[in-house]
Amino acid sequence: MLDDRLVLASAKNNNAPVWNSRVNQAAWDLYLGDLLLDKIPIYAAPGRATDLVGLPPAITYVGDLDPFLDETCLYAKRLERAGIPVACKVFDGCYHVATMALTKWPRTPTLRKWPTTFYAPNSSRPRPSTGRKTRKRKPSVCKHQAPRLHYVIWALSS
Repeated sequence: MLDDRLVLASAKNNNAPVWNSRVNQAAWDLYLGDLLLDKIPIYAAPGRATDLVGLPPAITYVGDLDPFLDETCLYAKRLERAGIPVACKVFDGCYHVATMALTKWPRTPTLRKWPTTFYAPNSSRPRPSTGRKTRKRKPSVCKHQAPRLHYVIWALSS
Protein backbone atom coordinates (compact mmCIF):
# COMPACT_ATOMS: atom_id res chain seq x y z
CA MET A 1 0.00 0.00 0.00
CA LEU A 2 1.73 3.08 -1.28
CA ASP A 3 -0.83 5.57 -2.47
CA ASP A 4 -4.15 6.19 -0.75
CA ARG A 5 -5.45 8.23 -3.68
CA LEU A 6 -6.15 5.06 -5.72
CA VAL A 7 -6.02 6.93 -9.02
CA LEU A 8 -3.88 4.55 -11.08
CA ALA A 9 -5.53 2.07 -13.46
CA SER A 10 -4.71 -1.15 -11.58
CA ALA A 11 -6.30 0.23 -8.39
CA LYS A 12 -9.61 0.99 -10.11
CA ASN A 13 -12.28 -1.67 -10.64
CA ASN A 14 -9.88 -4.49 -9.77
CA ASN A 15 -11.77 -7.71 -9.01
CA ALA A 16 -8.82 -9.99 -8.27
CA PRO A 17 -9.17 -12.66 -5.58
CA VAL A 18 -8.12 -11.86 -1.99
CA TRP A 19 -7.27 -8.16 -2.42
CA ASN A 20 -9.20 -6.01 -4.86
CA SER A 21 -10.29 -2.38 -5.25
CA ARG A 22 -13.04 -2.66 -2.64
CA VAL A 23 -10.75 -4.25 -0.03
CA ASN A 24 -7.99 -1.79 -0.89
CA GLN A 25 -10.26 1.22 -0.28
CA ALA A 26 -11.50 -0.27 3.00
CA ALA A 27 -7.91 -0.91 4.14
CA TRP A 28 -6.90 2.69 3.42
CA ASP A 29 -9.97 3.98 5.24
CA LEU A 30 -9.14 1.89 8.30
CA TYR A 31 -5.43 2.72 8.18
CA LEU A 32 -5.74 6.48 7.74
CA GLY A 33 -8.79 6.89 9.94
CA ASP A 34 -9.94 10.47 10.23
CA LEU A 35 -6.83 12.13 8.79
CA LEU A 36 -7.72 14.92 6.41
CA LEU A 37 -6.57 14.36 2.82
CA ASP A 38 -4.15 17.27 2.97
CA LYS A 39 -2.69 16.07 6.30
CA ILE A 40 -1.66 12.52 5.31
CA PRO A 41 2.05 12.09 6.10
CA ILE A 42 4.32 10.54 3.47
CA TYR A 43 5.28 7.87 6.01
CA ALA A 44 1.67 6.68 5.92
CA ALA A 45 1.33 6.93 2.13
CA PRO A 46 4.81 6.89 0.52
CA GLY A 47 3.30 7.39 -2.93
CA ARG A 48 2.69 11.00 -1.89
CA ALA A 49 6.41 11.66 -1.28
CA THR A 50 8.00 14.11 -3.69
CA ASP A 51 11.65 13.52 -2.72
CA LEU A 52 13.00 9.96 -2.49
CA VAL A 53 16.71 10.85 -2.41
CA GLY A 54 18.58 9.19 0.45
CA LEU A 55 16.30 6.21 0.91
CA PRO A 56 17.98 2.81 1.32
CA PRO A 57 18.18 0.18 -1.45
CA ALA A 58 14.83 -1.49 -2.00
CA ILE A 59 13.24 -4.56 -3.50
CA THR A 60 9.67 -4.61 -4.68
CA TYR A 61 7.60 -7.13 -6.54
CA VAL A 62 3.99 -7.48 -7.47
CA GLY A 63 1.58 -9.64 -9.44
CA ASP A 64 0.11 -8.31 -12.66
CA LEU A 65 -3.42 -8.87 -11.27
CA ASP A 66 -2.70 -6.99 -8.04
CA PRO A 67 -4.35 -3.60 -7.44
CA PHE A 68 -0.90 -2.42 -6.31
CA LEU A 69 0.67 -3.11 -9.73
CA ASP A 70 0.83 0.43 -11.11
CA GLU A 71 1.74 2.17 -7.86
CA THR A 72 4.48 -0.38 -7.20
CA CYS A 73 6.06 0.02 -10.63
CA LEU A 74 5.77 3.82 -10.47
CA TYR A 75 7.40 3.94 -7.03
CA ALA A 76 10.26 1.71 -8.21
CA LYS A 77 10.84 4.00 -11.21
CA ARG A 78 10.85 7.02 -8.94
CA LEU A 79 13.39 5.37 -6.62
CA GLU A 80 15.58 4.56 -9.60
CA ARG A 81 15.38 8.17 -10.85
CA ALA A 82 16.46 9.29 -7.36
CA GLY A 83 19.57 7.10 -7.66
CA ILE A 84 18.38 4.44 -5.22
CA PRO A 85 19.33 0.84 -6.03
CA VAL A 86 16.03 -0.92 -6.62
CA ALA A 87 14.86 -4.23 -8.01
CA CYS A 88 11.31 -4.45 -9.30
CA LYS A 89 9.69 -7.53 -10.77
CA VAL A 90 6.18 -8.16 -12.03
CA PHE A 91 4.96 -11.76 -11.86
CA ASP A 92 2.45 -12.64 -14.58
CA GLY A 93 -0.81 -14.27 -13.57
CA CYS A 94 -0.41 -13.44 -9.88
CA TYR A 95 -2.67 -11.55 -7.55
CA HIS A 96 -2.05 -10.14 -4.08
CA VAL A 97 -0.59 -12.75 -1.67
CA ALA A 98 -0.71 -15.49 -4.33
CA THR A 99 2.35 -17.25 -2.86
CA MET A 100 0.59 -17.56 0.47
CA ALA A 101 -2.76 -18.55 -0.98
CA LEU A 102 -1.35 -21.01 -3.52
CA THR A 103 1.16 -22.99 -1.47
CA LYS A 104 1.11 -25.97 -3.88
CA TRP A 105 1.34 -23.84 -7.02
CA PRO A 106 4.46 -24.83 -9.03
CA ARG A 107 5.69 -21.21 -9.32
CA THR A 108 5.47 -20.49 -5.59
CA PRO A 109 9.06 -21.58 -4.74
CA THR A 110 10.45 -19.37 -7.52
CA LEU A 111 8.39 -16.40 -6.39
CA ARG A 112 9.47 -16.87 -2.79
CA LYS A 113 13.14 -17.20 -3.70
CA TRP A 114 13.39 -14.21 -6.05
CA PRO A 115 13.90 -11.53 -3.35
CA THR A 116 17.12 -13.18 -2.15
CA THR A 117 18.79 -12.37 -5.47
CA PHE A 118 18.79 -8.70 -4.48
CA TYR A 119 20.13 -9.05 -0.94
CA ALA A 120 23.75 -10.07 -1.47
CA PRO A 121 24.88 -7.33 -3.87
CA ASN A 122 23.09 -4.62 -1.89
CA SER A 123 23.62 -5.61 1.72
CA SER A 124 27.03 -3.95 1.93
CA ARG A 125 26.43 -0.82 -0.15
CA PRO A 126 27.38 2.52 1.43
CA ARG A 127 24.58 4.14 3.36
CA PRO A 128 23.21 7.09 1.38
CA SER A 129 23.33 9.41 4.39
CA THR A 130 26.80 8.57 5.75
CA GLY A 131 28.70 6.75 3.03
CA ARG A 132 29.66 4.06 5.59
CA LYS A 133 29.24 0.43 4.69
CA THR A 134 26.35 -1.48 6.18
CA ARG A 135 27.14 -4.67 8.02
CA LYS A 136 27.49 -7.81 5.95
CA ARG A 137 24.37 -9.94 5.82
CA LYS A 138 23.74 -13.38 4.44
CA PRO A 139 21.01 -13.57 1.82
CA SER A 140 18.20 -15.64 3.27
CA VAL A 141 14.47 -15.79 3.64
CA CYS A 142 12.81 -16.94 6.84
CA LYS A 143 11.23 -20.33 6.16
CA HIS A 144 8.28 -19.56 8.38
CA GLN A 145 7.21 -16.33 6.73
CA ALA A 146 6.80 -16.28 2.96
CA PRO A 147 7.39 -13.03 1.11
CA ARG A 148 4.09 -11.52 0.10
CA LEU A 149 3.24 -11.04 -3.55
CA HIS A 150 2.39 -7.39 -3.32
CA TYR A 151 4.33 -4.29 -2.63
CA VAL A 152 7.08 -5.25 -0.19
CA ILE A 153 10.23 -3.32 0.47
CA TRP A 154 12.99 -4.53 2.69
CA ALA A 155 15.28 -1.71 3.72
CA LEU A 156 18.77 -3.08 3.54
CA SER A 157 20.50 -0.49 5.68
CA SER A 158 20.87 -0.90 9.40
